Amino acid sequence: MLGRSAPELAYAYGLRNLRRREAAPSPALLHHIFGSLRGTVLHLGALHDFDTRLYSANRMTAVEIKGCTRLPPMMTTSPIAVLQAYGPRLQVPCILSLLEELLKAGRSPTFLALDLRSMEISRILPELSSRGYEHFKVSRQSLFGCTDEVCAGGPLGDEATDWRHGVIWRNASSVASDALAIRLLQGRSLEHFVLHAAMAGPRRRLGLCLTGQLRSRNGVADLQQVLRRFASFDVFAVVPSQDCARACEVLAPLRAEVLCVDSLFMSPEELQWIREGPKADPDVCPGHHCVYVWRDVDTCGRLLHRYMRRFRVSYWRVARMRLDLRIAMFPKDVAVLDEENTIWAYAIPDRQWIAMPDRFAMGPPRLMDAYFTTYRWMLDKRSWQHYDPVVRTACARRGHLQVEPAESGELGEHRLRAFGKLWPCPEHSARGLAYPGPENVLEARMLTFQASANRGVTVRLRSDICFSHLTQIPDSSCKQLPDRHPHGYWTHDWDTSPLKGSMFQAYLQRQAASPGSAKTETRLFLYDGIFAAGLADFFLAEWGAKESRGQSRPPKILILGAGRGALAEQLARWGLPAVAIDGNCMVEFTAEHRGLCADVVHPRGLGAWAEAACLGAESLVPPAPRVDPELKVLGSKETKVWCHWLQGVSKSDWALALNLLPEIPRHLLPRLARTLSLGLEGVILTMPIGRPLQDAKRRDLVRALRHRGYEVDRDASRHLGALGGLLCCPWNANAIVLRRRRKETACSARVIQQLKGSLPCVLHQNYGCVHSGVWVHFGCRGYFTNGGHGSTLCSSPLSEYAECPWQGAKTELPRKQRLRSAHRPAALVARALFRSDMAHADKVANASVSSHWYTRLFGLPLGGLYEAMDPLSFGAGVWPDSVQERLFLVAALRALKLATGPFVGHGLVRASTRIGRSHRALTKALSMLEIKAKLSGPAERQCASLMLECLRVIADLNHAGLHSMSQQGHVDAQTQWTIPKLILTLEKLMEAAPGKKLAWFERLGGTWHLRVDSEDPWGRYVYKFAYQAAH
Repeated sequence: MLGRSAPELAYAYGLRNLRRREAAPSPALLHHIFGSLRGTVLHLGALHDFDTRLYSANRMTAVEIKGCTRLPPMMTTSPIAVLQAYGPRLQVPCILSLLEELLKAGRSPTFLALDLRSMEISRILPELSSRGYEHFKVSRQSLFGCTDEVCAGGPLGDEATDWRHGVIWRNASSVASDALAIRLLQGRSLEHFVLHAAMAGPRRRLGLCLTGQLRSRNGVADLQQVLRRFASFDVFAVVPSQDCARACEVLAPLRAEVLCVDSLFMSPEELQWIREGPKADPDVCPGHHCVYVWRDVDTCGRLLHRYMRRFRVSYWRVARMRLDLRIAMFPKDVAVLDEENTIWAYAIPDRQWIAMPDRFAMGPPRLMDAYFTTYRWMLDKRSWQHYDPVVRTACARRGHLQVEPAESGELGEHRLRAFGKLWPCPEHSARGLAYPGPENVLEARMLTFQASANRGVTVRLRSDICFSHLTQIPDSSCKQLPDRHPHGYWTHDWDTSPLKGSMFQAYLQRQAASPGSAKTETRLFLYDGIFAAGLADFFLAEWGAKESRGQSRPPKILILGAGRGALAEQLARWGLPAVAIDGNCMVEFTAEHRGLCADVVHPRGLGAWAEAACLGAESLVPPAPRVDPELKVLGSKETKVWCHWLQGVSKSDWALALNLLPEIPRHLLPRLARTLSLGLEGVILTMPIGRPLQDAKRRDLVRALRHRGYEVDRDASRHLGALGGLLCCPWNANAIVLRRRRKETACSARVIQQLKGSLPCVLHQNYGCVHSGVWVHFGCRGYFTNGGHGSTLCSSPLSEYAECPWQGAKTELPRKQRLRSAHRPAALVARALFRSDMAHADKVANASVSSHWYTRLFGLPLGGLYEAMDPLSFGAGVWPDSVQERLFLVAALRALKLATGPFVGHGLVRASTRIGRSHRALTKALSMLEIKAKLSGPAERQCASLMLECLRVIADLNHAGLHSMSQQGHVDAQTQWTIPKLILTLEKLMEAAPGKKLAWFERLGGTWHLRVDSEDPWGRYVYKFAYQAAH
C-alpha cells in the first residue's frame, strides 16, 4: 500500500484549512486536485460543501441527484465530465441505469467515481468495460473523513490516486486482483474505497523518445520541421546529468519531458552482465557502453509508458532517436509509415554495415515495446545465447593480410601483417571471435522477439530517412546531389567543406585511415560487396584461363570514376592489381598508393597524371584537378602501383566504368571511349536503364567501343549482372562486358635463383611472362631468365604486382649463393598469404587442374570468395561453389527482395519504378536457371523453399495489383506466366524432398511478413538480407 500522493495531500490540506477559515481555494490547489479537468459533474448522493466550493472555483457545474430518478432534461444535452456516486446504499443496477440513459443520449461521462461500500468490484468491472471504460483506479477515502451521510470526493479524473500505483491508471484485470483485499479491509471498517473509471484518452500521432548526449546540438529546428508533419506529438528525453540544464533549455520549444540520469551508475545486474555475460567489442562497446546505451532507451520507454498510463494517451506511432543526430531527410507524407506489423529504421549509407542500425526506429507501440525492452532482455541470462559470439558469430572478419620478409632475413621466411578492417566489423580476439556491439544485440532482440501473433519483428530500412552526426559536419552522409565539374567528376571536398585548415586535415586523415568500404559511409559513394565478389571471380578466372597458353598473369585493372577507391582495395585483396581513378582528389588519400587523381575525359588522356605520380614532377600535371598544398603531407608516401608496370596505365588489361556514364556529358563520350580503350583485353560497363537520355548515351558508348575492336560478351554480361544490385547499386544489374582479341606469345621465363626473404616463386601463380619482361607478385623475388635470351632481377614490392624488363643475356648472379628449385606444389603461395578464417570454408587439400583458379591459387573453395566479400555473411556457408547453385541462390535472393519490397504496406503506384526494376532483374535471373530433377542437398532445398515462398507472395501481389501495372509497362508481362510455371516445378521438387522450413511468409493485417528460424544460420542470414535489401 502506497503513501499519500500529492493530490491527496493537497485535498486534505485544503479540506482542513477551509474548516478553519472561509478562504477561496488557490489555483495551485485546484491544479493538484483536478488537473486539466473541466465540465459538468453529475453527483448521485449528498454533495460535500468543500466539493461544492472546489467545483465553483474551478468553473465546473455540479448537479446533485438524490436518487435513481430520471435525469433532468439539461443533463442529456450538455457534456458530462464526471459521474460521482457516493453513499452506502447505492446499488449497481442504479448506476447502470443512469449510464444507459446517458449513453443513449450520447453524453457518456468521461470519468466515474463509484463508492464500493455497497457494490462488488468483481461485478461492476465487466459492466463498465463493456460500456467503453478501459482505465481504472481504486482510491482510499479514509483521509477525507467520510460518513454515512456525506463524503468528500477527493481528487478527480487523472489526479485520482490508486492505492497501489499512485496516479497511474490500471486495466480491469489488475484492479480485479485487489477484490479480496478490498473486501477484507472494508469489512473490518479499516478503509473506505472508491472505484475510479475512465474512457480511453486522446490518440496522438507520435510519441518521440530522445536519448544520449547533446554534443553540439544547440537547437531543435530539424526536429520541429519533422514533428509538424504529425498532427499531435509528445516528446520525452533521457540525458546524462552533465547535460541536464542545457537539455532543458534546448528542448524547451518542444515542451519535452526531460529526465536526467547518472550514466556512470551500474546496477548489480549490469555488473554481472559485464563479468559473466557475452563479451563486447572494446572498440564498439567499451566498459559499460552497451549497457548504458540500451539502459537510456529502456528508461525513456518507461517514461513514455508512464505518461501513457498517467493520462490515458495512446499513440499512432512511437519513435526513438539519438539526440546527437540532425534529421536531414524524412518522408513528407508520414502515411507511408502506416504498416501495423513493421518497425521502420533508416538505411545506413554504408551498405556493408554488419547489423541493425540502432540510432533511430519508428513503429506501432506494441512492436516498439520489443525495442524499448532490449536492455532488460540483454541482461537476462536466458538471452545471452542469442548474441554470445561463442554461439552466434557476430560477423566475419573482413581484413586481409600482407606479406613482409621476416626480420631474420632468411630465404623463404616471412611474416604476416594484418591490413585494416574493410567493414566496420569488430576485430577477432585471440580465440577468433567477433565481439558484439549494440547493433548486434538489437538485431538478436528483434529476431527472437515472441509475441501473440509474431515470430520475430519485421524491420525495414527506408532510404528516405537519413541523419547526419552533429560532430561530423563535412562529407554529410545524407548529401544527395554533389557539386559537379563540367567534365562530370565531383568537386573536391576541401572546396565545399565548411571546415578549413587543421580541422579539415583531421577529418581528411580520419577518412584516409578508413580502409575499404568504410570509406563509403555516404550516399554519394555506394559499394556493392556481392558484385565486387563477382568481379573478383571473373578476373581470377581470366587469370587462370591463360595458363594453358603460357600467358597466365593477373589482369591489370583500371577503375574509372572510382570514388573513394573501395572496389580497388577489395580486388587487390585477392591479388588483382587495380588502380582507382577519379577526378576528386580525395582518392589520392583514401586509396593511397592505388589512387590516381585524374580527369578521365581530359583531352590529354591519363598519361600525364600517371607519369607525374611516378616521377613526382607536379609540373607535368595538367591544370585541373588540383590538390591543396596544405594537404599533401597527408598523401601516401608509397610509390604508386602502376609505376611498377612496364608501360604504366597505357597497357592495362581491363577498364571498368561502373555507373560513370550518367556523370559524363554526351559530347565527351568519345573521350571516355578513348580512355576505356586503355583496357586492351576488355571493358566492363554498368549503368541505369529505362531513361531515354541514358539509353542513348549507352548506345553511343557501346558503338564507339565497337569501332575500336570490342565485342559484347553476352554470357559474361548476364552472369556478372546477375550478381549486381542485390544490396544496393541497382545499376550493377545492367552489366555489359566487352572483349577485344589480343596477340599472345608463349612464356619461357624461369626463376634461376630466389633472393633472401623471397616467398616460393611458382610459375603462373606469382611470376610469369609479360610483353618484353617478367612479372612477379605475392612476395616473389629473384633472378629470372628467358631461355637464355635475356635475364633480369625482379622483386615484388610490399607483395604488390610488379613488372621488370629483360636486361640482357649476361646478367651475373651473386657469388656463393646456392640455387633453389622453382618447383613448388600448387596453392603453396596462397597458404603463405591467407588463412581459412578469412573466407568461411575449409581448405582444399589437393586442387585439380580443372579447379577454379581461385581454388588453385588460394587453396579454398570458390564459395569462400563470396562468403568473404558478402557483408551479411558470418560463417554460415551460404554461398555454394558451383555456378548453377550460385545462380539459384541469386534468383532466390532477388525473389526475396521483391517479396519484401518497398510497396508492402502502401500504394503500388509509388513504387512502380522499383517494382519494374526488380521484376526485370528477377526475370533475367530465372531465365538463367537450370532446374534439376532432384535437389542436391539441404542447402539447395532451403534455397528452393525460400524461392517457392517468395514466388507465392509475388504471385499474390501480381493478382492484387501488379497485373494492372504490367499493362502500363512497369512490369514485364513475361513474368505473369514465368512465375506460376516455376511455382509448379518447385512444388514438385519440394514434395520429393520434404523438410523443416527455415524461412517462410505469414499474412498479417493484409500484408505478407517474413518469418525465420532464428536458431539456424540460414534463417538469420535471410532475416538480415530482408531488412537490409528491402528499402
